[in-house]
Amino acid sequence: MPKSQKKKGRSRRPAAGEATGAGDGSTQSRDEDQAKAAFLGQVLDETDRRLAERSTGFRAPSKVYLYAGVCALLVAYVLQPGDFKPNSIRLGSPVDWSGSLDPATHQISNVERIHPKLLHSPDQFVITSEDVMYFGTIEGAIWKWTQSQQPVVIAHIGNESCVYPTQGTQCGRPLIMTISEDEQTLYVTDVHYGLSAISLPAGHVTRLLSVGQLVQEGEPRITLLKGVYRVGDHLYLGEPWTEWDCDGNIAASFSAHDDGRILQYNTKTDKVRVFAKGLYFPSGLSQTRDGRYLIVTELTRARLVWLNLATGKVVKTSGPMPGLPDVITAHPGHGGGHLVSIEVVRNAMVDYMAENKWFKRVLYKLLPKSVLLRFQDDYNLCVHITDTSTAAHQDESSNQGDDVIDESPDLGGDIVDSWHASRGRVVSAVLQCRVHGDYMYFTSRKPDSALSRVKLRHSHVKRKPGK
Repeated sequence: MPKSQKKKGRSRRPAAGEATGAGDGSTQSRDEDQAKAAFLGQVLDETDRRLAERSTGFRAPSKVYLYAGVCALLVAYVLQPGDFKPNSIRLGSPVDWSGSLDPATHQISNVERIHPKLLHSPDQFVITSEDVMYFGTIEGAIWKWTQSQQPVVIAHIGNESCVYPTQGTQCGRPLIMTISEDEQTLYVTDVHYGLSAISLPAGHVTRLLSVGQLVQEGEPRITLLKGVYRVGDHLYLGEPWTEWDCDGNIAASFSAHDDGRILQYNTKTDKVRVFAKGLYFPSGLSQTRDGRYLIVTELTRARLVWLNLATGKVVKTSGPMPGLPDVITAHPGHGGGHLVSIEVVRNAMVDYMAENKWFKRVLYKLLPKSVLLRFQDDYNLCVHITDTSTAAHQDESSNQGDDVIDESPDLGGDIVDSWHASRGRVVSAVLQCRVHGDYMYFTSRKPDSALSRVKLRHSHVKRKPGK
């Protein structure tokens, strides 16, 4: 028979008392062999035990060290000095969702979509005395729409070849617009192209102010123009920030600095100057009914600011609002006032983020912009605030020359009505709310509800009995 093959690996460990070789029968030889075998077994057992301990003990600490190192790097990255230095803003007491803000009795229903597959993310619109509506969409187009016709493009802020979904710097991104007194010129602010004038009905585009243009000596250049409001021959332009570039919306919102300002542009002389500064993300602009004050929405402070049109001085602040206010529009109804769209509704998360700089720094540095935009709630809200009361129309001749010209006690700002669309089930991502005729119109950044309306006469906006 062939000899058996040797087994691979370590040979079998001799057991205590077992002979290791062919003995001659002597007792002394067997004792020596047994002692050597026992010693060799002890050495091997100790070696195996130490290797096992080292292997087991190496894995656990290595994970701890790895996690600690990653955390240390993240902390160092977040805390390292940089351009992003957020402020802590206290928005005030929690929102009281009762009375005029009660969502249970102020819900929007029966919304009519207006050309949902044609119009994409109009920020705001204007309506002429002949019921013609003008608005700009995300691809840089300026549209004209009447009730009896399909919307048509009359101009492009940027490249005329841009059609949805094409967008970007070459196309432009229209934001807010206003119309001249004779309704022959449309003034439009744009993210990339600044301020433009569009002749009606021809649609010829003329650049008036450009991004990066110097306003006046010693002042920052233009970064982004958003809100625009016409008073006579002057256009008042809201510049939300001067610290970041035109794409710095998230950085400016999170940092909450007072680097916003209002510019005044003369349409007759083409001169521009800084009208007011030191504002927190001025977004929307409107004028009080008496014509003496400019109302500005400060988005990151969740409040409204009244500026005296004669001096540019702040005469009143109103807040906190139930959310971060964006576009403000005059209400044409008998009671007057203004409609304010709420960009983000306040909740515990929003208030905590506003007050804690470290939390904003962590989110801003660790999360991409696309993720940060998802923090915006789908809850949509529009509020109706009062205008200047008769108490504000007092004689101010004795106050001329003071920093604060108007010391009247009531300049309005109280919330008297609201419209809610919970979790975007009816209207989502509202940018502007505006009443015209029998309808309340809404613009939205979402394609499925870009432009919509509800008829106010037939209780489509639910109210408590007697209201």
